[in-house]
Amino acid sequence: MINVYAFVNFSRNFGHQIAISAGIDYARGQAIVIIDSDLQDPPDVILELIARWKRGAEVVYAQA
Repeated sequence: MINVYAFVNFSRNFGHQIAISAGIDYARGQAIVIIDSDLQDPPDVILELIARWKRGAEVVYAQA
């Protein structure tokens, strides 16, 4: 498996939803993981989300 990371750099603050939309539009690949940079959701949860996706889920959503 090859992991490729890309960052989208904005010229100013356009807001949370616009940033997510731009990231989705820019992304390439089989899956997209969206996580806030304030680390409210722990990054180690990403591995479990990916595991559930690999088991066949089309959408995986984490909720505290």
